[in-house]
Amino acid sequence: MPGEVTLVKEIEVPTSGTSNPIVPGQMIAVYGKGFTGSSEIWFHSSVKTKADNPVEFKAEIISVSDNGISFIAPKVSGQCDILLKQDGKTQTLGSAYIEEKNLDQLKEYMYVIGGIEESPSVYQYIQGNDELQKKSDLKKGDVIKFALPGTNGNGKVYYFQRIDSSDKVSLCSYDLKINEEQVICSDWLNKFANDAAGQSIGMIEGSLCGVECSWEKGFEIIQFGKNGKNAIIKTYPTTQLVAGKQVVKFYCEDDNLLFNYDAETKCVLVTGAIQFEGEEDTSECLISLNIRTGDIKMIRNRQDTSECLISLNIRTGDIKMIRNRQSNIWLQTLNTGKQILLLETEENKTTIKQINASTLETVSTLGVSNRYIFNPVYLEQSNEICWASSDYGSDYYIMKYDLNTQKENITSCSLSYIETLFSIKY
Repeated sequence: MPGEVTLVKEIEVPTSGTSNPIVPGQMIAVYGKGFTGSSEIWFHSSVKTKADNPVEFKAEIISVSDNGISFIAPKVSGQCDILLKQDGKTQTLGSAYIEEKNLDQLKEYMYVIGGIEESPSVYQYIQGNDELQKKSDLKKGDVIKFALPGTNGNGKVYYFQRIDSSDKVSLCSYDLKINEEQVICSDWLNKFANDAAGQSIGMIEGSLCGVECSWEKGFEIIQFGKNGKNAIIKTYPTTQLVAGKQVVKFYCEDDNLLFNYDAETKCVLVTGAIQFEGEEDTSECLISLNIRTGDIKMIRNRQDTSECLISLNIRTGDIKMIRNRQSNIWLQTLNTGKQILLLETEENKTTIKQINASTLETVSTLGVSNRYIFNPVYLEQSNEICWASSDYGSDYYIMKYDLNTQKENITSCSLSYIETLFSIKY
């Protein structure tokens, strides 16, 4: 291309093709040194106009850091060149294969991971027949508590696995289309290894991301890439004041290693515990980290054992929190694709509310279940909240709460053990 120069060095562009396309609206991280605040990303499609010129699309920049740039794939199809425009100059970074896909029209599936605790298998839940069909075994080790479904239609699910007898935990993916398991990175989750940085994982704009926190770096939102390498989307130093105080410790609870993301408000919701300088104990809290501005605000519960909700607001920087002063309610969030649900779980009751992901204010109360709902998933085709339970004996069953009728029921299928379940579209 005329006028092209080297603006950025050590470039790495994610691999894509017809078998692993990028979806419009998906966040992409390109690694490299030399990006600046004036960087612009453009996509040049191989499709020609009547004037025999390539079609050009400008991408929305999410963040720029020392090791890369993150942006949203524009609405285009086919093979495209990714161009960097910076300081009046242009550089080709690489290429990407984009495939337009109506994610709302994809078929929905629900899966269960369980069977044998030490060597789990993947089962598909057949809604019409109310049965579990075994799909394949997981070879690399036992799954830890959660499974995170992909949201870009690629049929991948993500989870933590303890690979061997040590405390080291790997972040893995499983491709439901081809029954293939891969290790994304090893020893990232710090709940099992003190030298690791990871706190929780989630999907942001169709891409696997994580929340990290350490005294040296502070809060960081990162995007995983090739071979576990990650691009930093935003960093918030611990020297920055939160609620007027300096943070010295933050971690996510063992029982909630996933964060939720609301695409409409651009908010990440995550639960955790925080400690401030000059205080001896941690308290449960809800924090919002703004990727655009870096502003941090927080409301927290000073009671040491209470639960809270964290909101990481990517666009506006507003930080709100829901907290439980009596320490007897556990908070969980659930994304239905159209709304964010807040589940306030007590010993024998769970209140289900719709909340505004940006303000965390209650929009409406949708119902109350007389069950302790733990690690819920949402099934869109039936508008139900589902979770695993062993209340009815030694076997594990799938419990359901129907948001339409506000009634709960138990499926007739069971396994000797269920680690987690998840709902996914692909």
